[in-house]
Amino acid sequence: MKTEIPMIVTKEGKYNLYNYQSEKELEQMIVEHSSDIFGNNTYYSDTKKRIYSKAGAGTEPDGYLIDFDKKKLYIIEVELIRHSLYGHVLPQISKFITALENKKTYDKLVEIFQEELSPNKKMSEKEIKSIIDNREIIIIIDDIGDPREEHNKLFEVINILSKLAKVRTIPFQTYIKGENYSQDHVHSFRAFTK
Repeated sequence: MKTEIPMIVTKEGKYNLYNYQSEKELEQMIVEHSSDIFGNNTYYSDTKKRIYSKAGAGTEPDGYLIDFDKKKLYIIEVELIRHSLYGHVLPQISKFITALENKKTYDKLVEIFQEELSPNKKMSEKEIKSIIDNREIIIIIDDIGDPREEHNKLFEVINILSKLAKVRTIPFQTYIKGENYSQDHVHSFRAFTK
Protein backbone atom coordinates (compact mmCIF):
# COMPACT_ATOMS: atom_id res chain seq x y z
CA MET A 1 0.00 0.00 0.00
CA LYS A 2 1.37 3.42 -0.95
CA THR A 3 1.75 6.18 1.62
CA GLU A 4 -0.26 9.35 1.05
CA ILE A 5 1.95 12.43 0.71
CA PRO A 6 0.24 15.81 1.31
CA MET A 7 1.15 18.27 -1.44
CA ILE A 8 0.05 21.60 -2.90
CA VAL A 9 0.63 22.25 -6.59
CA THR A 10 0.66 25.81 -7.98
CA LYS A 11 1.93 27.50 -11.15
CA GLU A 12 5.16 28.13 -9.22
CA GLY A 13 5.70 24.45 -8.46
CA LYS A 14 5.06 21.68 -5.94
CA TYR A 15 4.99 22.31 -2.21
CA ASN A 16 5.54 19.47 0.26
CA LEU A 17 4.32 19.30 3.84
CA TYR A 18 6.90 20.79 6.22
CA ASN A 19 7.72 19.12 9.54
CA TYR A 20 8.17 21.81 12.18
CA GLN A 21 11.50 21.59 13.95
CA SER A 22 9.92 22.50 17.29
CA GLU A 23 6.73 23.66 18.93
CA LYS A 24 8.37 27.09 19.31
CA GLU A 25 8.71 27.38 15.52
CA LEU A 26 4.98 26.72 15.10
CA GLU A 27 4.18 29.21 17.90
CA GLN A 28 6.10 31.93 16.02
CA MET A 29 4.09 31.25 12.86
CA ILE A 30 0.85 31.54 14.86
CA VAL A 31 1.95 34.94 16.20
CA GLU A 32 2.89 36.09 12.69
CA HIS A 33 -0.49 35.07 11.27
CA SER A 34 -2.76 35.60 14.31
CA SER A 35 -5.02 38.15 12.58
CA ASP A 36 -5.35 35.83 9.55
CA ILE A 37 -6.33 32.93 11.81
CA PHE A 38 -8.47 34.71 14.38
CA GLY A 39 -9.66 37.88 12.63
CA ASN A 40 -8.84 41.55 12.96
CA ASN A 41 -11.02 42.44 15.95
CA THR A 42 -9.02 40.25 18.31
CA TYR A 43 -6.14 40.62 20.71
CA TYR A 44 -3.57 37.81 20.75
CA SER A 45 -0.93 37.64 23.45
CA ASP A 46 1.80 35.01 23.30
CA THR A 47 3.43 36.27 26.52
CA LYS A 48 3.72 33.29 28.83
CA LYS A 49 1.53 33.86 31.88
CA ARG A 50 1.64 31.07 34.43
CA ILE A 51 -1.72 30.23 36.00
CA TYR A 52 -2.40 28.08 39.07
CA SER A 53 -5.15 25.82 40.33
CA LYS A 54 -6.48 26.18 43.89
CA ALA A 55 -4.14 23.34 44.91
CA GLY A 56 -1.16 25.20 43.42
CA ALA A 57 -0.67 23.17 40.22
CA GLY A 58 0.90 25.59 37.75
CA THR A 59 0.60 25.63 34.00
CA GLU A 60 1.55 28.02 31.23
CA PRO A 61 -0.68 28.39 28.16
CA ASP A 62 1.06 29.29 24.91
CA GLY A 63 -1.23 32.25 24.39
CA TYR A 64 -4.42 34.10 25.18
CA LEU A 65 -6.86 35.40 22.60
CA ILE A 66 -9.63 37.90 23.23
CA ASP A 67 -12.26 38.05 20.51
CA PHE A 68 -13.97 41.43 20.89
CA ASP A 69 -16.84 40.54 18.54
CA LYS A 70 -17.74 37.36 20.40
CA LYS A 71 -16.76 38.82 23.80
CA LYS A 72 -14.83 35.67 24.51
CA LEU A 73 -11.48 34.52 25.91
CA TYR A 74 -9.63 31.64 24.30
CA ILE A 75 -6.77 29.88 26.05
CA ILE A 76 -4.35 28.82 23.31
CA GLU A 77 -2.21 25.69 23.36
CA VAL A 78 0.12 25.08 20.41
CA GLU A 79 1.08 21.43 19.90
CA LEU A 80 2.83 19.05 17.58
CA ILE A 81 1.01 15.78 16.91
CA ARG A 82 4.19 13.84 17.68
CA HIS A 83 4.02 14.95 21.32
CA SER A 84 2.31 12.55 23.66
CA LEU A 85 -1.38 13.41 23.54
CA TYR A 86 -2.14 11.42 26.69
CA GLY A 87 1.06 12.23 28.57
CA HIS A 88 1.33 15.92 27.63
CA VAL A 89 -1.77 17.45 26.02
CA LEU A 90 -4.44 15.85 28.24
CA PRO A 91 -2.79 16.89 31.55
CA GLN A 92 -1.86 20.35 30.21
CA ILE A 93 -5.41 21.23 29.13
CA SER A 94 -6.83 19.71 32.33
CA LYS A 95 -4.59 22.07 34.31
CA PHE A 96 -5.88 25.05 32.30
CA ILE A 97 -9.44 24.09 33.17
CA THR A 98 -8.73 23.71 36.90
CA ALA A 99 -6.60 26.88 37.04
CA LEU A 100 -9.47 28.95 35.61
CA GLU A 101 -11.62 27.82 38.55
CA ASN A 102 -9.15 29.47 40.96
CA LYS A 103 -10.28 32.97 42.01
CA LYS A 104 -6.65 34.15 42.38
CA THR A 105 -5.89 33.10 38.79
CA TYR A 106 -9.14 34.65 37.58
CA ASP A 107 -8.35 37.97 39.32
CA LYS A 108 -4.78 37.91 37.99
CA LEU A 109 -6.03 37.47 34.42
CA VAL A 110 -8.44 40.39 34.87
CA GLU A 111 -5.51 42.54 36.05
CA ILE A 112 -3.23 41.41 33.20
CA PHE A 113 -5.82 42.06 30.50
CA GLN A 114 -6.76 45.47 31.93
CA GLU A 115 -3.09 46.44 31.81
CA GLU A 116 -2.36 44.99 28.34
CA LEU A 117 -5.51 46.30 26.66
CA SER A 118 -5.45 49.80 28.14
CA PRO A 119 -3.15 51.40 25.51
CA ASN A 120 -5.38 50.27 22.62
CA LYS A 121 -8.81 49.38 23.91
CA LYS A 122 -10.36 50.73 27.10
CA MET A 123 -12.43 48.05 28.80
CA SER A 124 -14.00 48.08 32.20
CA GLU A 125 -13.27 45.40 34.77
CA LYS A 126 -16.87 44.20 34.34
CA GLU A 127 -16.38 43.80 30.56
CA ILE A 128 -13.13 41.88 31.02
CA LYS A 129 -14.72 39.58 33.62
CA SER A 130 -17.58 38.92 31.23
CA ILE A 131 -15.07 37.95 28.53
CA ILE A 132 -13.14 35.64 30.90
CA ASP A 133 -16.41 34.01 31.99
CA ASN A 134 -17.15 33.23 28.33
CA ARG A 135 -14.12 31.09 27.54
CA GLU A 136 -12.94 28.19 25.45
CA ILE A 137 -9.71 26.37 24.82
CA ILE A 138 -8.13 26.14 21.37
CA ILE A 139 -5.45 23.63 20.47
CA ILE A 140 -3.52 24.68 17.36
CA ILE A 141 -1.83 21.58 16.06
CA ASP A 142 0.27 20.64 13.03
CA ASP A 143 -1.78 17.56 12.18
CA ILE A 144 -5.00 15.97 13.39
CA GLY A 145 -3.99 12.46 12.39
CA ASP A 146 -6.06 10.31 10.09
CA PRO A 147 -9.76 10.96 10.81
CA ARG A 148 -10.59 7.66 9.08
CA GLU A 149 -8.81 5.69 11.79
CA GLU A 150 -11.17 3.91 14.12
CA HIS A 151 -9.16 5.15 17.13
CA ASN A 152 -7.85 8.65 16.45
CA LYS A 153 -5.88 9.66 19.56
CA LEU A 154 -6.43 13.40 19.13
CA PHE A 155 -10.20 13.00 18.72
CA GLU A 156 -10.29 10.74 21.76
CA VAL A 157 -8.41 13.30 23.90
CA ILE A 158 -10.64 16.16 22.65
CA ASN A 159 -13.77 14.14 23.48
CA ILE A 160 -12.52 13.60 27.03
CA LEU A 161 -11.60 17.28 27.50
CA SER A 162 -14.89 18.48 25.96
CA LYS A 163 -16.71 16.97 28.92
CA LEU A 164 -14.87 19.48 31.13
CA ALA A 165 -14.79 22.60 28.93
CA LYS A 166 -15.32 23.83 25.38
CA VAL A 167 -12.27 22.67 23.42
CA ARG A 168 -11.62 22.92 19.70
CA THR A 169 -8.67 22.26 17.41
CA ILE A 170 -7.27 24.26 14.52
CA PRO A 171 -4.87 22.36 12.25
CA PHE A 172 -2.08 24.65 10.99
CA GLN A 173 0.27 23.27 8.35
CA THR A 174 3.06 24.71 6.25
CA TYR A 175 4.11 23.57 2.80
CA ILE A 176 7.55 24.29 1.34
CA LYS A 177 9.13 24.12 -2.07
CA GLY A 178 12.18 21.87 -2.02
CA GLU A 179 13.75 20.42 1.10
CA ASN A 180 14.32 23.45 3.35
CA TYR A 181 12.09 26.11 4.87
CA SER A 182 12.39 29.41 2.99
CA GLN A 183 10.39 32.54 2.20
CA ASP A 184 8.69 30.52 -0.55
CA HIS A 185 6.13 28.67 1.55
CA VAL A 186 2.37 28.27 1.93
CA HIS A 187 0.34 27.95 5.15
CA SER A 188 -2.87 25.96 5.32
CA PHE A 189 -5.40 26.45 8.13
CA ARG A 190 -9.07 27.10 8.78
CA ALA A 191 -9.72 30.76 9.54
CA PHE A 192 -11.35 30.87 12.94
CA THR A 193 -13.68 33.87 12.65
CA LYS A 194 -14.52 33.88 8.97
